[in-house]
Amino acid sequence: MDPFESTISNDPVLELRDYLDEDHFDSYPNAIPDKVLAKWGRLFDIVLPSSHRTCCFTRGYSQLVERAGSVLQMNESLDTTETFDKFLQAQSENDEQAIEILRPLGLRYFSATELLRIFNFTPLHTESTFAWPVGVSTKSKYRLIGNSVNVKVVQELITYLFKQ
Repeated sequence: MDPFESTISNDPVLELRDYLDEDHFDSYPNAIPDKVLAKWGRLFDIVLPSSHRTCCFTRGYSQLVERAGSVLQMNESLDTTETFDKFLQAQSENDEQAIEILRPLGLRYFSATELLRIFNFTPLHTESTFAWPVGVSTKSKYRLIGNSVNVKVVQELITYLFKQ
């Protein structure tokens, strides 16, 4: 028997929606700019609120497109691939309104607060005591959170190490 097996948490893997800010379901304050979507949208790792995984979030999140972290598609009823295929077709035909095809997807970046929850810096369903210092920009928040290790993972590793 693996000695680590007894310390592994059996917590279920939650859906991303459990980490999202409640006020972000109806509006998209972290929407991806049209210019970025039009040029680089097909390179994003797009996840849904019902997803159970994301790509690694790096310090370049919201500044870089490829390999910087997943973006969220708020509208789960639309097929992402089909919608992007329509967009690319319209774009190839020089349709100036092609970007409008992507809007219904509701693509947005995760907020810094949501990333803190995903990384377990602010545990779910508890009163958070974490507060950013006044004046810290969103870009700086992403840079500070990026490349972090999940607090729960570190906790499990330390527990394992001290049991040895």
